[in-house]
Amino acid sequence: MITQCTVALMVASLMGGQVASAPPAGVPSGASSEVGSAAGTGSLVVPAGTPVPLTLVTAIQSKTTKVGDTVRAVVAFPVTVGAQVAIPAGTYVEGMVNAVSAHGPSVQIHFTRMLFANGYSVPLDAMNTQAAMEWPDVPQRVGDLAWGGAPPVGGMQVDQADPTNPTLPPLPQEGPSKAAVIGGVMGGMAAIVVVSVLTMRRRGSGNYVLFDGGWQFQMTLTTPLTLDTARLPAAS
Repeated sequence: MITQCTVALMVASLMGGQVASAPPAGVPSGASSEVGSAAGTGSLVVPAGTPVPLTLVTAIQSKTTKVGDTVRAVVAFPVTVGAQVAIPAGTYVEGMVNAVSAHGPSVQIHFTRMLFANGYSVPLDAMNTQAAMEWPDVPQRVGDLAWGGAPPVGGMQVDQADPTNPTLPPLPQEGPSKAAVIGGVMGGMAAIVVVSVLTMRRRGSGNYVLFDGGWQFQMTLTTPLTLDTARLPAAS
């Protein structure tokens, strides 16, 4: 009797061990470890040459900013790869000044790091492609301003005589003489030249802003940028 009870307990113990070690229904043996090791290994590559619009955060000044100084900017518009947002707007980029000049003015920045809003950081290799401040177009001819377009054929405007309206004699001149007007204009031009020279001298010896915070420009990836897709949803 004791022997039969002992055998029954041993059989029950063996069957319980087999049930506990069996994998879930529909999942082959050893598959769970393979799925865990594959999770989080996906990557998203932003190809080289991709333009990224930026807004400058660190002001660049004529005297204070030197080669090697740190510069920070923020992504102004999201960059996508296919249907995936790779670089969300608001992502910070950091780099160093390679060259800066007050004549122009112009600046060259090498960006070396990208920092997402969730703290995800990746190395970056990119350069700004807009190195100089862009000034608005200025008309090349006075006629463009006077006529709102190209001047008439021949470069000058010709008044045609109207036979129905005879030419009237000139009215008597009132106000200051022509010589006084010319003298006033020449004096005003001289004053403008003096002010410009003094301003240039002050700028040459002082420190002033070349590119202020908020300047819109663009950088281009020099090499492909590889991102971890497991971190991108939180970053975007």
